[in-house]
Amino acid sequence: MEKKSKKIIVLSSGHRVKDEAKILTAMFEEGMNHLHLRKHGYPRHKIEELLNSIPEKYHQQIILHSHLEFANKFNIGGIHITRKKRKNWLFLFFTVSKFKKKPGFILTTSYHSTRKIENAPKYYSYFLLNSLFGSIHKGGRHAYKEPDKLKEFLRATNRDIVALGGIDLINIKSVTEIGFRAVGLHGGIWGFDNPLEKFKDLRDAYLSN
Repeated sequence: MEKKSKKIIVLSSGHRVKDEAKILTAMFEEGMNHLHLRKHGYPRHKIEELLNSIPEKYHQQIILHSHLEFANKFNIGGIHITRKKRKNWLFLFFTVSKFKKKPGFILTTSYHSTRKIENAPKYYSYFLLNSLFGSIHKGGRHAYKEPDKLKEFLRATNRDIVALGGIDLINIKSVTEIGFRAVGLHGGIWGFDNPLEKFKDLRDAYLSN
């Protein structure tokens, strides 16, 4: 089986960030594969303003977590189905039917359990496995305390899974060692004064092994 190339996914800050569009654009230029725009409760006009400020050539690499009405307007590359939305069968039916007709459109969701990922519907393009190492800023439980079992699962599954949660310069190399081919960055970049430099540091560390 051909080894998949590594991917770097960034989840946006849930809050206002100074020069955010400029920073996100620079991250795309520096190798970010996908941006998960996760700003629940953010005013609609602010989301629109942010999307307008990111060059159109990167819109296909953006995954919306909310304000899904902008997916068509901005030719966005995908949407994320939240846990709350997963419980809304009517929403799921119409949303999946609508967007899966678009070639290459990405549907993602997140779980804390590999079992739930394995049993999830086949229409998801990839999954975020939450809280792999806990959370940098909130603490909390790890998604998996038995790395050998996780390695076994990743070797056996045909699902594309992104490691997410508590990832920093100390543990990012473990992501590859466990068997992930994609990493999600959030608290490891947005909790610092220079998120772009933190992104580049983590990118270099991740791609170096």
